This record gives sequence, structure tokens and C-alpha cells, in this order.
Amino acid sequence: MQDKPRKDHSSFLRSRKEELTDTRRAQFERAFFILSNNILLFDSIPLTIPVLYPLPITAQGYCNLPFFTNWIVGFTIAEGSFMVKGTGEFFFTLTQRTHHTLFEAFKLVFNTTTVIGGKGTPYMKFAVSSVRDLEKVVNFFSYSNLHPLVGYKGLQYNKWIDAMRTISRFSFCCLTCKVTKKKGYSFFFDLTGQKKKRISD
Repeated sequence: MQDKPRKDHSSFLRSRKEELTDTRRAQFERAFFILSNNILLFDSIPLTIPVLYPLPITAQGYCNLPFFTNWIVGFTIAEGSFMVKGTGEFFFTLTQRTHHTLFEAFKLVFNTTTVIGGKGTPYMKFAVSSVRDLEKVVNFFSYSNLHPLVGYKGLQYNKWIDAMRTISRFSFCCLTCKVTKKKGYSFFFDLTGQKKKRISD
């Protein structure tokens, strides 16, 4: 009796290579090992799973990954927050289990010297609140040609931007849209990067 041909798990492998947190990467390594070796019994799973694609060992190594900036957008949808305190202070935060190298990479992407919070806890927090740092956040999410924020986090971001527009110190948010011209039309985009309308020049 011939063995059944093994399925092609290449698409699964590609998605696994884009898992950048320790927990998610370990889960995918384990699942891919089980699929690749056609393991059917729990007792057949070894205690130690070989690592095929190790995570970067430096913050710059994360930044060099071609999908890293879009990964940050997805990570923000899951683990980020755009907040305004009762005192009127604006914040952007990312929170996750302790992962020093990854959070140092966030600092490089947003070009900030902010201190990573969460010391003494199993979690880390990247948080920025200065006008200069928040301008970099807006530029990243609105003007970097990345995948837009969607769902609830997209709505939260839009409300956050709307609140910024009412405060003079956030002059970089005072315009309601940016405009690019192409083939006789002006294309208007809101601050999430979504096309809103077009008119003839």
C-alpha cells in the first residue's frame, strides 16, 4: 500500500516566517513540524522542535525584514492603542510579552529614544507622547504607503487624529487630507491612506 503524498505546506511556511513574537513563532514551528512529519499521535511529538527560521538577533535585523513595517501595522491592530488622557495628553502604545529586541526595533522604526516600559513585569510597553514622536507615528500610519489600519483600530485612529486637529500644537494634523495629482485628477486621501474622492482639475 502506497503512502499518501504529502501536502504542500509552502503557504503555511511562508506565513510562519512572518511570525515575529516568540510565542507565535514557537507555535508555528511546532505545527509545521507535525504537518511536515505526518505525526498523528501526541506522544510522537518530540519535546524539542528544531528551529528552521530563527528570529533576528538584533533590532536592526528586524528592521531589515522586507515585511516588518506592514507587520507593525497588523501588530498595532491587535496590540496597539491610540489614546488621549483626561489631561489632554496624547499617546501611542504597543504592548506585548517581554521581547527586548523587538521593542528596540520599534524604537528604530519610529526613530525615538523613548524608554521601554514594563520593567519587572512579563510585559513590555512602547509608548510615545511628544509632539515630535507623534508626528512620526502619523507619518508612519498615514503616509508610508503601508496597509491601512482597519476595523476598530482604524476607527480609533481616525478619532485620535480628529482630536489632534483641534489642538494647535499638532499643526501637522491640521489639514483634513493630502492631495496627489494624476492624469488630470486630484485624488484626496484621508489620514488613514484611504482614497476618498476625486475631482477634475
